[in-house]
Amino acid sequence: MPHPTFFNLPVDKRSLIFETAVEEFFESGYSKASISRIVAKTGIAKGSFYQYFEDKKDLYKHVLEVIGRQKADFSAAAFRDLERNDLLQTVRELFVAGIRFYRAHPKLASIAADFAKLRDPGLKREITGDAAAKSNEFFIRLIERQKESGRIAPHVDAPVLADLIAFLSVYVAEHYADQALSGSEEQAMKTIDSLLKIVENGITATNRSGR
Repeated sequence: MPHPTFFNLPVDKRSLIFETAVEEFFESGYSKASISRIVAKTGIAKGSFYQYFEDKKDLYKHVLEVIGRQKADFSAAAFRDLERNDLLQTVRELFVAGIRFYRAHPKLASIAADFAKLRDPGLKREITGDAAAKSNEFFIRLIERQKESGRIAPHVDAPVLADLIAFLSVYVAEHYADQALSGSEEQAMKTIDSLLKIVENGITATNRSGR
């Protein structure tokens, strides 16, 4: 987290540092991002930077936390009718919210997508903490409740389905957000619906002999 001195800065200076950091992480990625370039563009002394943040990783964590809060605002509607909506309807709304977040904030979404692809599990755990585990537990509980209510088949393995939802969320962000960004949100929605239809119905023909 940023040091208290960062939050004591005037709003416009905090915004300048944040927006410059976003540009740097967007253009260079985490591993190649440079504190020297950030301080040069913002006009602050390098020593001052370390009064605001511990290091580059601390700044990166701050940027990702802001992204997480903004994305949560886009996703809030998907959780309003959890008990009434089917699981896949909720998942679809989450995916749609992700696509719309990408269109509204393409640089922030690109940074988040790059983070999801980081091949440093230790760094990812340090930054996200137990957020991924909590998300997984949430979906497991939701799946179990919908199994009890008869909306999901009793044989479905809840942890496996929760893992599949998490995988599809990253997959959609990586592969279909560009369609929405280019203006073809309708095509992105069709692709999402096709994915979820496969999850719902499977791939085995119901009229196969012996079935």
